[in-house]
Order: sequence, then C-alpha cells, then structure tokens
Amino acid sequence: MQVNQDYNPRAYMVRAVTPGQVVISHPLGSDRPAAGGLAASALETLTASLVILPDRLIRDWNPRDFAALQRQHFEFLATLEVEVVLLGTGEKQHFPSGELTGMLASRGIGIEVMNTAAACRTYNFLICEGRRVAAALLIEGNGQ
Repeated sequence: MQVNQDYNPRAYMVRAVTPGQVVISHPLGSDRPAAGGLAASALETLTASLVILPDRLIRDWNPRDFAALQRQHFEFLATLEVEVVLLGTGEKQHFPSGELTGMLASRGIGIEVMNTAAACRTYNFLICEGRRVAAALLIEGNGQ
C-alpha cells in the first residue's frame, strides 16, 4: 500500500508498507545515491524493525515483535531528541505498559501507539509539517 501523497525530498520518508516490509525513500544528497546518478531519492526495502527520523535511519532496531519490547528500547528512543515517538506495533495495535511509555513522557517526549501502517502514515504527515518526530516500527514476518 502506498503511504502518502505529500513528499519531502530532504527527509527519510516511508513510501509503502505491506505485511513484513517497509519501503523507505532516502533524502536527496544522502549516502545512498539514486540509480544512474539521477536526482531522485533512492528507495530501500526493509524487512526488520527500524527507527526512522527525518535525518536518520536506524536499520535492524533490536525488538523483532511487540513481546520483545523492553526498557532498554524505550531508553534508546528517549535519546533521539524528538518531540514525539510514533510506536508502530506491527499489524495490530498493542499497548506497552505505562512504565515503558512513562520513560518517554517523563522526559517531555510524546508517545503515540498505533499499528505500523498507521505509524508510517502519521510519520510522513508530521515530517511534512516540519515536526521533529521518530517512528519506531516493528516489522513482523520477513525480517524475523
């Protein structure tokens, strides 16, 4: 499913999401040049959990599914210096404990929990508004 109509060529964006994978476009001028040197964003298909920010892509984020989320994962998210973290919990929405989400809230970081496809759409919308946001996306299936 294609995710967005808005596009920011200077940021990492989610271009598509299907069960087991997310397609990311790289910002213009990033370390992954487009094929043939054309002035277009390169696309990368990821099949393991990841964290995406407008200026950074963290591949192979450690938790592979919702049950694997632990304190250390939220501690890492708290270091990203963002306004809000969008937690995509896989194909279905699951809510982590208040202890885990409270680690972000106590540092003034908002957290929104939704399924991964919704987190991708929300991430794209917020970065097109110029917001400092991170999407922590659990990718179930192929990357397991």
